[in-house]
Amino acid sequence: MNLEEMIKGIIAQMEALMAVASAPVVGPDGVPTPGMMSPEQARSYDELKEKLDSARAQLKREKEVRALTATKKPEWRGAQKTDLTRGDDADSEFRNFLRTGEIHSAEFRAQGEGFGSEGGFLVPEGFRNKMIERCKAFGGVEDLAEKITTAEGNPLPWPTNDDVNNLGEIVPENASPVSGADLVFGVRSLGAHKYMSVGTGGQPLKVSWELLQDSAFGLEDFVARRLGERIGRLEAPHLVTGTGIGQPQGLVTGTTAVGVTIAINSVGPTYSEFIDAIHALDPCYREGGASFVMNDTSVAKMEKLLDTTGRPLFQRHDAATAADKVQGTISGYPVYVDQAFANYATSTAGAVFGNIAQAYVVRRVKDVTLVRLDELFALSGQVGFLSWTRMDAVVQDSNAVVRINGV
Repeated sequence: MNLEEMIKGIIAQMEALMAVASAPVVGPDGVPTPGMMSPEQARSYDELKEKLDSARAQLKREKEVRALTATKKPEWRGAQKTDLTRGDDADSEFRNFLRTGEIHSAEFRAQGEGFGSEGGFLVPEGFRNKMIERCKAFGGVEDLAEKITTAEGNPLPWPTNDDVNNLGEIVPENASPVSGADLVFGVRSLGAHKYMSVGTGGQPLKVSWELLQDSAFGLEDFVARRLGERIGRLEAPHLVTGTGIGQPQGLVTGTTAVGVTIAINSVGPTYSEFIDAIHALDPCYREGGASFVMNDTSVAKMEKLLDTTGRPLFQRHDAATAADKVQGTISGYPVYVDQAFANYATSTAGAVFGNIAQAYVVRRVKDVTLVRLDELFALSGQVGFLSWTRMDAVVQDSNAVVRINGV
């Protein structure tokens, strides 16, 4: 079977599959409805389409080679050479054809796709309706934090109280208590930092009318998603190590001076060090739903750890049943990945363990907004796009989390 026959066969299979899939389906009420491809039929159709594209591409290459090798040098023989030297080439060639039935022109041209003038103009270009987008993970802490969404961005304060070190008193009969303490209150507050995503030079991302009209993809949705992801990639490290000055306070930053810090050797960590980290957190917070957060490089180290009996300390979740973004568990506590955390080889926090929702709060003002500017660049035949949102975050209870440092 040659390529042309193969192509015809594939097209016949695609037509047959489409005929079956699009056949009307009669419902219980007797009314026929248009048929739809099942997931299996759609996969089969896509596989046939890939085979068809591949076969057509190969056939095109073969035709290009034939077209390039179609030139044939003239073969001169004695009597014919004498005839061809009389008069112009066209007349001599014609007289030679009348006597011998042979044509000895300087070159032969074949119709083919290799050159536009030979037939290539008749063949439409194919296009694979798929965008290849590079992927890079970011975020994670926000999924675990307490989340607040407000309609306005005005300051949002709330009171705090730390009374855990104050005790009651045993009082003798007919006596008054001699010790005690008043309640002491503090305050925490959330603002709303504005994040924006634009194009080159701090200007809106400009797209021509023609590109918006002719693109094979839903370009506006694509632009909106990409601009939103740019904001997310900036927010993610702020939620871990943000300074709190002109930007959100990161979870790690907010537990630097307060709370418990466990140092782990960079050549480790060891099973016993992780047990120390778990028990450095008060049981009150552990029972409330504690978890580990670290980057993927650190998770790889966790997977190599063994407990005192030689069993893996890290238990990986089955990808088909894992809930949310849980990578696995360490001593029964879930492990989440956030790529903004540092590696253990550095002196900064390589991981945290604790009740993240109790420790950290993220405040958003409405949703991420896509702004479309139809008139500003109309004279140039362009539409401008920009994306923006407002967000803030702060550590609200540093005792609810343990920093795990690499040293």
